[in-house]
Amino acid sequence: MKSSYAIILSVFLIFKLGACATGPKIKPENPQSSVVGITVNYQTPITLPFMWYPADFIYFVKLSDGENILEGTNLIKANYSRLENLYLLNATPGRYIAVAAGYINQGTGIGIGPFSIRIDSEHVLLFPESLVKQTEVSVQSNQVCYMGQYNVRQNLSFSDLDATQTYYYDVVVPEHLGKEFKRETDMAIRHGSICEAKSAVKDEESEKKFLEATRSNFKGTDWAAILPTD
Repeated sequence: MKSSYAIILSVFLIFKLGACATGPKIKPENPQSSVVGITVNYQTPITLPFMWYPADFIYFVKLSDGENILEGTNLIKANYSRLENLYLLNATPGRYIAVAAGYINQGTGIGIGPFSIRIDSEHVLLFPESLVKQTEVSVQSNQVCYMGQYNVRQNLSFSDLDATQTYYYDVVVPEHLGKEFKRETDMAIRHGSICEAKSAVKDEESEKKFLEATRSNFKGTDWAAILPTD
């Protein structure tokens, strides 16, 4: 079973890598620019237990001084991703948490040429309170901050909704509804749901793995200079 999983995952990652083979096009805004990074994979309710997929997007919240996790409103979407690693480039100093990730199911186009409409289905997975707290980092100037490595499984029932998920549903989902159109003629059906953490790791070993991947992702770009040396 493990070998089958490794083969399937390798094929999936090779496909994703080919689709996104370049480093970030966003440049550092100034010499003090920083990066926040996180690793997130997800499962849907019908995903086989041994299959995990890289999240397509993630939402961060920058907290003001003294602000607790149930008061954040400064919602910021990751602006670069590569496979399972998602980043906020040009992060300014302060406290950050991750509150939701998600995936996109691309729809089939209807119509011809410029008159075509494609309806996508976008799914926002709200993180439980324990996971949100674990992701918190304090960003200083000119550094890469690692939030951790998380595997989450989507839960379509709202019976286990906690206070943090309830709060950020109202913060994230309305924001998500108003943006992300790929063309003016595109439409999207967007869904908010909760998720549970199947694994949550934030330690030296996982950070080392993350930084190795990030060195590869940032190779040849201006961001490579802020990465710590081996």
